[in-house]
Amino acid sequence: MEESEMNYYMKEQKPRIEKFLKYHYNNIDSVTLTGTQKNPMGGFFIQGYINGDENLSISVQGEVGTNIEYVDGLNIDFDKKNNKSNNNKSVSEIEAEEKTTMSSSARMSLWKEKYGSKTT
Repeated sequence: MEESEMNYYMKEQKPRIEKFLKYHYNNIDSVTLTGTQKNPMGGFFIQGYINGDENLSISVQGEVGTNIEYVDGLNIDFDKKNNKSNNNKSVSEIEAEEKTTMSSSARMSLWKEKYGSKTT
């Protein structure tokens, strides 16, 4: 894979990486991706860090043609202090949950428009 392809993929996947981190951790203000490195199995790793602190590194395994689902390699101390739960949902599971939540909210808004906000 060419470097330009890996850089495009990295930029394309950044929102998924951010979504995973913000869903699973408190105190995620920013995500900076710094580069990619080929792995011996044919994929590659995306490297970066969070909150402008290079000591809070992240590592994400990826393959062109597939979406990022999980983020690994987060600083152990940060992980222990900020992990919201032990249940690591994939990005696809988080997106499905968001769709369900949005659908419920949209239904509630329509109901309120039709029947008003008071309940009897």
